[in-house]
Amino acid sequence: MPRELSRSPRSRRRRSRSRSREKYRDSVYRERDIDESYKEKRHKDRDVRRDDDRYRRDYDSERRRDEYSRRRHREKTEEEIEMMKVMGFAQFDSTKGKHVPGNDIYVTCIRKKRRYRQYMNRRGGFNRKLDPVA
Repeated sequence: MPRELSRSPRSRRRRSRSRSREKYRDSVYRERDIDESYKEKRHKDRDVRRDDDRYRRDYDSERRRDEYSRRRHREKTEEEIEMMKVMGFAQFDSTKGKHVPGNDIYVTCIRKKRRYRQYMNRRGGFNRKLDPVA
């Protein structure tokens, strides 16, 4: 059968099977791995970036904390004071993420579906103890 009429995958291959690309790629990686100065530079850059990120993160959290405390300690208007008296609140504040004393008292009634014992077609046969009912 002539090669043009063959339906094998070889006839559809566009590129030759030479591995010149892989060889080139491997040699570049090998040179880079051997080069110690490259590793040191990369390591230093990473440390500097990491330190910058830590500083920025700490600075942002401090700034946010300061803004929150400033907003929290502003004077309340007369309307807010009246509203708090009417509603019975001590303050308009969220308890999210805070421990509230007396909030851990609860009772739940969880209903479990009854599990039935299997008498027929049990794995292991009939001559053994039944599974416990929970």
